[in-house]
Order: sequence, then structure tokens, then C-alpha cells
Amino acid sequence: CTIDYNNYYKPSGTAYYGNSYTSLAAWVSAKSQDVNSTTIDPGFGTSPTNLIPTNWSMCPVMNEVSTDIDGKLRIGITYKGCYTAVFNVDAGITEFVGIGPKVSAGTNAINVRLMNCGTDTLKSISVQCSVDGITQTAVNLSGLSLTQYQDTVITIGSFVVSVNTTYNLKAWTFNPNGTTDQNIGNDTTTHSTVGCLQVLNGTYDIAGGNNDFATISDAMNALTTCGVSGPVILRLASGNYTTLNSFSTVYSGTNATNTVTFTSLTGNANDVRIGATSSNALVLNGAKYLRFENVTIGDTTGGTTYGVYFQNMNENIDFYRCNIYSSVTTTSTSYIPVYYNATSSGQCLKNVRFIANNIKGGYVNMCLYSSSSVGTNNMGSITIDSNIMTQGYRGGFSRSVTSSYSYYMYFPSISYNTIIGRAASSSYQYGIALGSVYNAPYNYYSYYDVVDKMVGNRINLQITSNYGCGISLGYYLNYYTFDGISGSGTQSLIANNEIIHSSANGQTYGIYSYYSKAYLLHNSIYLNSTSSSSMYGMYISNTSTGYGPMTIKNNILSIHHPASYPTSGYPIYFQNGGVYLTQAYKIIDG
Repeated sequence: CTIDYNNYYKPSGTAYYGNSYTSLAAWVSAKSQDVNSTTIDPGFGTSPTNLIPTNWSMCPVMNEVSTDIDGKLRIGITYKGCYTAVFNVDAGITEFVGIGPKVSAGTNAINVRLMNCGTDTLKSISVQCSVDGITQTAVNLSGLSLTQYQDTVITIGSFVVSVNTTYNLKAWTFNPNGTTDQNIGNDTTTHSTVGCLQVLNGTYDIAGGNNDFATISDAMNALTTCGVSGPVILRLASGNYTTLNSFSTVYSGTNATNTVTFTSLTGNANDVRIGATSSNALVLNGAKYLRFENVTIGDTTGGTTYGVYFQNMNENIDFYRCNIYSSVTTTSTSYIPVYYNATSSGQCLKNVRFIANNIKGGYVNMCLYSSSSVGTNNMGSITIDSNIMTQGYRGGFSRSVTSSYSYYMYFPSISYNTIIGRAASSSYQYGIALGSVYNAPYNYYSYYDVVDKMVGNRINLQITSNYGCGISLGYYLNYYTFDGISGSGTQSLIANNEIIHSSANGQTYGIYSYYSKAYLLHNSIYLNSTSSSSMYGMYISNTSTGYGPMTIKNNILSIHHPASYPTSGYPIYFQNGGVYLTQAYKIIDG
């Protein structure tokens, strides 16, 4: 538990939980908490109608709370409680721009972001800075026209940097619109930075093009040693880069904006292969703020087990227009192009996105597993959109490949993917499985997944016996919210999906749903079989008010079976009765 920046007030003294402490200082000394807290009378009075303070007390902004109770922005230094103060004349410095934890050796400009926080338009102001306590000449700005919460980046000085030397920067504003700033709490900002040989910022060509770095080792040494001060793109000349096989470092200066991108110089994924040539091609273990674009990862000939292998917690990772491969002949769960296995609390994939990739081969194309130990507060966020997924032995995407249940994962979108399974005469095959592909869809589900939308997928199953399933929605879909609030989830949108299984000689399902909370709208499903095995265009089980509702409308469910088995096909099947469903309007052909 962390406790700080609070204001405790009691007219006759202060009381604290546990042992009695007569002062804030005694409490801080005993518990090492509330170091920056205060005991100021907020001036609420005895019968307040609102809790706007008379005496304001300042605190840093928390990323989780960007506005006050009235929707006013909290910027830089804000105020304790549910209200923040707004002034007519109020300008300040919110950050140093382009200067991160490390800065390149040589002469560097000092750039800052100036923001007008006041209601009056900011027309003029003076800005000054210091480096290690040595003040530089003030910059007087006029001709501005910044309305409230508008900002601009300005240069206010420079400094000369030496390697391995620490510099303490300070910048502040004064004299806004030729008068006194009514809120001095946000006027000043400070920053410490360390000199480094080369901090990366911008686009760099590796082993070709502009030859900014002769080798990938040179570029990675600069990245590892000095980090970044802005977004970085490393463009790789055609070839193989086997040393780009593992990422477990969060590079200095990176964040959701300042990402590091690895891409091919030609823009063609076939020209650049990254990762190991055997076993796991690319391992991401605790990585953050990375982007892979137009490169190839893994191979289809059996050398690659896992193409992209996530371990532990990874955050803000993008794959865009990449080839991601594993064996196209395997029947082993050890070969999967994209794989994750989360088994402990705190493990998740947060803001991980697979967009417009070519994902080929493997037992399945993608498997993202999470056990019940991860907990409802660690659902993460994974987007899987516009990929071409082919040659998976048991299909496209799954949450498990073994006889195990999976739990708690959040998908903003699984949409616009083309999924074509590998031709197989036995076993099981799925397009999208929120559960395991180990067995039939009613075994080894995924519990409590959250999917905002599953829209526009084109699924073509190739299996000719045993079980096939276009989309399995697992158990209790969207019962939780994405942030783990039980029972408060909204209906998932399952719409405009095309599911074809033209040689379904075993039991097959178009969409399988068990206690889901979803809209099933405008889906087209075609199932064809020459056997007596059962076929279900949609298999629905929702028999409790505690789960659901389900809305099923405007779908085409086309079931074709031999005339000798007239009862083997069900365009729609309700287990235990169609309870707690919005009335369905369907076109059924078969």
C-alpha cells in the first residue's frame, strides 16, 4: 500500500488508523508513508453544499485521473480532492521535449512545451532555464494566441553534453500577458539527464541505404546503451538478422509514443528475416514499446517451433504486415507461429496488436493461453485484425492446445481475418476458438473472456472428419468487463462473419455459444456433409438470467446433408430451450 499527497484535517488534532498518532510527523516517522501529505484546513465550513476548497493544496497529476469532478483538466501540478482550480492567468511548462533520461554528447537545444492553463488567451510570456544552477538568458515571447489548454514547443537555450555526465535542467515561466501568474504551482519543471554517446531519435538505415549503422550490432549497442529521445525506426537492408531473436529490455526513453520499430528497408517482408533459425525464432520476455513491420519471423520447413514466443508480461508490442511462420506439416503442439502461456498472477499481454500479417503453419496459427492464476485484473489487451492465417493443423486462433481450460483475456477486436485451415482427414479444426482445440467445443472452454467485437472474419475449415467449428465463444463471454468487474460486461458484437465448411463429414458447428453475452448479427454460415454426423449452424445455450442476453438476428444459416439423414442437420439449435434470448430473425436454407 502506498499513501502520499493526502490532506488530513481535524480541528482538534489528527487521528490515524492503528496506533494513535498526535501529528502527521509522528505518523510519517512511524510508517514511512504520507511523506508529502499535509494538514491544511480546506475551508469547507460546517454545512457545505459542495467541497470546493477555500485553501487549496497542490499535488502531482495521476495518470489515472486526468480531469476533476467538473471535467476540468488536471495538468502538471494539480490540487488534492475532487476539484481542481482554474485561473484567468495561468501558464506553465509541462515537459522538456526531446531530452529523455539520456542525451547525446555534443551541443543540444533545450526545448520545452509551454501550455496556457488559464481562461484568458495567452499572448505573451517570458521563459527562462538553468543548467546545473547556471541561469541562461530569458526568452521573451510575444504574438502568441494560445487559448486554454493549447500548447506550443519553444527553444529556450542550449547546453553542451559530455558522456557519463549528469545534467540538472530547470525551466520556468513568468510575466504572462505582462502580469503576475495566478497559479505558480505549474510554472516550473525540472529534469535530470545523463550524457551518452548517441541517443536515437528518427529513422536509421542498417547495412544499406544511408548506412547510418554498418551493422545491426552497432545499432543495437547504441539503443541498449543510450536509448531513445523520440520514435525510432530501424530500417534493415535485405538479409538475415539472427541476433534479433530475444527482447527483454525496456529501452531508456521508450514509451507508448517513443517506440522502436524494426522494418525492412525495401518495405517487403520477404526481404528481411529476423530471429533464430531453429527453435523459438523471436522471444519477447518483459518487452515494451516495440514494433515489427514488414519482416519475416520463423520458417515453414520445421526449423521454427514458436515463431513469436511471449513470456511473462509484455506491453505495447505491434506486429504489422509481417510473415510469421512455423511448420506447415506438423501435428505437434510444439510448433505454433504465435504462442503465449501465462500461468502466474500479473502476467498478461497489454496493448499487443497483430495487424495485417501473414501467419502460416503450426498446430494452430496462434495460441494465447492464460490460466485462472492470472486473475480478472490482468486481462491485458490483444487485437487480432486483418491477418491472413493459413495452414494451421487445428485451425487459426485458439486459447489452448491442450486438455486445459483458459481464463480471463481481453480482445478489443478479432476482426477481418481470413482463416483457412490445413487440409486434414482427422482430428479437430477451428477458425476462432475461445477455448481449446484439443477436443470438441464443449470440452476445455475458455472462461470469462471479453471481446468487444468479432467482425468480418472469413473462415474456411478444411477438416473432413471428427469435429469442426468456425467460431467457439467459450463459456460466459463478456460476463466481466475488460477491467475485471463481474457481471457488468456488455454484449460482444459477433457480426458479418463468413463461415464455410464444405466437406464436414464429422460433427461440425458454425458458431458455438455457451452462456455468452453477445449480438449474433448478419453472419453467413454454410455447412455441408455426406455423413450422418450432426451439424449445427448455431449451437446456443443460454438458460440463466445471470448470463446473457443474446440477440440473434439477420443471419443466413445454410445446412446441407444427405437425404438419407434428414435429422442430422440443425440450422439453429437451442440447448435446454431458447431462454433469455431476444427474438431471432433468420433466413434458413437447408
